[in-house]
Formats: sequence, structure tokens, C-alpha cells
Amino acid sequence: MADIHHSFLGLLVTVLYLLSGVSGETLSMFSRVGDDVSLPCNNVVYPNCSSTTWIYNRAGSKVTIEEVALGKIKVEKTERADRLSLESNCSLHVSDVSAEDAGLYTCRQFLTETGPRHGGDAPVHLSVLTRSTASTARPDFSTTSPYSAGSPPLNQTHIPSLVLSVTQTLILTMGVGVAVGAAVCVVAAVIIARRRRTKAQMTADDSISQPADRITYSSIDHFNQNPHHRVDVQDEDTVTYSSVIP
Repeated sequence: MADIHHSFLGLLVTVLYLLSGVSGETLSMFSRVGDDVSLPCNNVVYPNCSSTTWIYNRAGSKVTIEEVALGKIKVEKTERADRLSLESNCSLHVSDVSAEDAGLYTCRQFLTETGPRHGGDAPVHLSVLTRSTASTARPDFSTTSPYSAGSPPLNQTHIPSLVLSVTQTLILTMGVGVAVGAAVCVVAAVIIARRRRTKAQMTADDSISQPADRITYSSIDHFNQNPHHRVDVQDEDTVTYSSVIP
């Protein structure tokens, strides 16, 4: 069951990766908890990243955090700093992604440490896909004895069900929203199909487990109300043939 959930989650992430793209001037990206992701910077001035600064706004928060300042990781002595690095093309690499990493990342350029911002921003929305499991119980129909008052209850089988959620960043644009909606519809259809198949299997098991002492047999005797009539056939010598001429 865990392998099925893992494969299903991987398929969903693949769909979301395909839906990632630019909407207007904002790049929207998706990642799964525990994966690595690289957020591109599309306004690089100096190839050595000495002019690149990354700022971060966590989803649902108005606080702005300066992650990278002029090519150097600034958030020091924090657990998050150990998971951040700057790649050769000035992209911000986040390793071992967590749900708290979802938010708006903005790449900016400053030609000097005290100078004004150069050019426009390059924002990137990061949404993080998380999963959790919930257990439901149903009677175990593998028992052969019927349930009666005073007897112990039937065994319970716990069936884990997959619950998916996406921690999205702020307000996504309409184009990305429609794409995500389409992906959610696909996921919902798969979950509904799995639930119907499980319900059908439970019904089949219920019919198979019917106790033998409750089965009633009946016999039907069929009487023919039209018995065969005896037909007397005359001897061949007494048969007379005649022909009729029109």
C-alpha cells in the first residue's frame, strides 16, 4: 500500500512539474517535501553573482527575509541556512524542502553594496506538496463463523488512505490556478475510482462469507400435463394412393 501511495504521489508531482511555468512575469514552481529545488534568477548582471540578492516572503506572512546578499548566504546560524546555496548561474538551491519553504522568492540585482536596485525583480512562487495518511476500519470478512450476540467482534482491518495537500504561495495567477485545478480534478478522479473498487471488493467478500447453515435448498418437480398420445398407424397394405388432375 505504501508503494502505491508513493508511486501515486510521484505521478502527481510529475504533473505539477509539467504545469510549472511563467505566468506573466512570475515563475511558479512545485516541489515535494524532502526533494531539492533550484529557483532560477532571470535578471543576473554579474556571472559571479556578486550583484545578486535573494529575498523571501513565507506563505501567509508579510515578513521579508533577506536570504542572500550580494552573492553570499546571509541567514547564518539557522537550520535553513544549511539547506540554502547559490549555484553557478545565481539560482537559489533549496535542499530537503519542507512545507515551511513555500512562499515568494525574489531575485534582485544591486551593482554596489549601498547603491540602488538595478533593473526589475525576478519573482518565483514556490508551492510545496505534502502528504499525510489516515486510517479507516472495516470488518475483516476472512472469518468463517457468523457473528452473534455474546461472541467477540469481527477483526478490524485498518486501510490507510492518502491525503494530499499543497502549501501554495500567496495568490497564484489565473493561469496557474486553472492548471492546478485541472491536476486536482485528475487526482480526485483517481481517488474516487480506487474507493469504488474497494467498496466492490468488500461487497464480494461479504457474499462469499455467507454461513453455510443459512443456505436454503429447494427442489422442483416438473409434471408434463400433455402426455404423449398413442397414434395407430395402419399397415402399409391398406394404404391407398390417388392422384388429382386439375
